[in-house]
Amino acid sequence: ANSQLGLQFTQFNLDKELKANLQNEQWYSDKIGEYTNLATKLTEIGGRSTTKVMVPIASGIAYFPQGEIKHSNEFMVSIGDGYFLKRTSQEAQPIIQRRVDKLQEQLDRVRSLLEKDKMLSQLVDKQIKGEEAKNEAGSQMPTPQWRDLEGNPTDDDSLTHWDENGFLEIREEYHPDPKEKSIAQ
Repeated sequence: ANSQLGLQFTQFNLDKELKANLQNEQWYSDKIGEYTNLATKLTEIGGRSTTKVMVPIASGIAYFPQGEIKHSNEFMVSIGDGYFLKRTSQEAQPIIQRRVDKLQEQLDRVRSLLEKDKMLSQLVDKQIKGEEAKNEAGSQMPTPQWRDLEGNPTDDDSLTHWDENGFLEIREEYHPDPKEKSIAQ
């Protein structure tokens, strides 16, 4: 019962880890898609001198008049910690590619962990089912058959039988020796 409880606890933790890794896999996949889309848009926009866009005028108000971006091949690229560099679309492409490569490494690592977690989960699940089957078989054991010393079945409870663990249990009537003193006396 304790080993089955331990296996169930392990399965619970594996399921939590699997769920977290599945969420991480989705997040990394989404980020890679966003960066790939960004690279495509930068190439499109950077090839023109001006670009027409919808401009949001005020927050909370759905008013987007048409505007125009001049010098559409100049971009501000975040390099972290609140610092930005002015780059052209061609100069921004390697930065985006490095970020995609780093995300891909992380995604590959998460997928590797997912495979290991799934294999472990299947192994633990198989072990739990084996324990359950063993417990069911143990609970369905026949009642002990008492036998005399020659091995013949008997209804007398004072002889021998094999218990559920495979040990031979021998019962004999106890007759105290009158010569021995009792501890209680």
